Amino acid sequence: MKGGLRDLSISRTSVKWGIPVPNDPKHVVYVWLDALTNYVSALGGPDRVLSDPHSQALWGACTHLIAKDILRFHAVYWPAFLLSAGLPPPKGVFCHGYITVKGQKISKSIPATRVDPNLVAGELGADTLRYFVLREYSLGGDGDFTYEALFQRHESDLGNDLGNLVNRTVSLARALSDGLDASHRCGYSAGDPLSEEELVLRTGAREATMATTRAWDEFQPSRALEATWSMIRAGNVYLDRTAPWKLKKAGQTAELRDVLANTCEVIRRAAMMIAPAMPASAREILRQIGREQDLGLWPVEDWGGWPGGKLCEPKPIFPRVEPDRQKELIAAWLDQTPPVEVAVAASTPGQPVAEITIEDFQRLDLRTAKVLQAETVPKTDKLLKLTLDLGGEQRTVISGIAGTYAPADLIGRTVLYFANLKPAKIRGVMSQGMILAAGGDQILALCSFDREVPPGAKVK
Repeated sequence: MKGGLRDLSISRTSVKWGIPVPNDPKHVVYVWLDALTNYVSALGGPDRVLSDPHSQALWGACTHLIAKDILRFHAVYWPAFLLSAGLPPPKGVFCHGYITVKGQKISKSIPATRVDPNLVAGELGADTLRYFVLREYSLGGDGDFTYEALFQRHESDLGNDLGNLVNRTVSLARALSDGLDASHRCGYSAGDPLSEEELVLRTGAREATMATTRAWDEFQPSRALEATWSMIRAGNVYLDRTAPWKLKKAGQTAELRDVLANTCEVIRRAAMMIAPAMPASAREILRQIGREQDLGLWPVEDWGGWPGGKLCEPKPIFPRVEPDRQKELIAAWLDQTPPVEVAVAASTPGQPVAEITIEDFQRLDLRTAKVLQAETVPKTDKLLKLTLDLGGEQRTVISGIAGTYAPADLIGRTVLYFANLKPAKIRGVMSQGMILAAGGDQILALCSFDREVPPGAKVK
């Protein structure tokens, strides 16, 4: 505001869609005015924000999280809109930076800066990607993305630290002849002496919980996860120093139970503390230690002790990715083709298309293909997974035609197939080519033939 305020245009004449301006039908309300009201309408509208206790509580506690390129709208214009309407502004506005690649903004059209989160999540899981972004960068500034750093976090923090602690503890505890239940609270009665290792573990857990809580409240996820990981690493150190495998061998059952109960409590607390960043992993960890009911809770600062739980068979949560496989994945992700799902058979009217030579055309391997199987790709509205018969081999293609064709309508149909398009992984499935269709953003029709032709026939 100190830099000076200026009038803001809230209408446009260049577009037809939108809310008409009441006193001038040539104008429609521009997106920066009507879109911002979604913050209020999501809670039921202005009346509910002012009168309904639940909506009041949510609105009064909210901080708007926005990117730096739209700061002026959210920090100047939006509060002005609210105040003029008699509504309280949000509690605060938190402005964050960008994730960049080689110092440039991520772009789908520039191969060197293209990062497809679906491809990464398909291999490593969405939680790994969420953890990396929240832990690697301080929220507020820019951060430069590299696949090498992603794998480093996956192998070290997630696999070696957290995954290893869970796997070792659950395996050892399940090996006990009668398990580890809530009746064994490992010396929590008043006056019971604590070993030096247990005292260090409890103190560290209490400090980590407090630091994690403060960091989340201050919109600092990187610091929050760092504090949580200090407790996870302390749990691994505790396990190494107490050597429960030696206690088991020596028949020191009471001491063994103490150690495993303490480590299970570290794991339980860690799962609750990582849930804001890694909900699926938190749920799986709690399931393995029989404490699924704790998901969504937050550990208290004081060490309350292991409350017991039925331990399940341990399952690796963050499987190791071998170095050769890492290089293979990085190469594939860097070399991915643009995310074009279907080809357009005819140019859009009015758009010139560059001429090509006959040699260029002869490089295209166009063939007939019969659809053997068709199914929707999970969690998508536009994509179908097709199995095609090329008259001697089968190919899998991901095609964005679900908005026009149902899977059952495609089985047995002969389509025009672009056979030598470089394969690309889409939603975790390797798409081997492309079927051709007419249309642009909206698919109008598949290319077809006026008589029966065998699968795999050359089209020229």
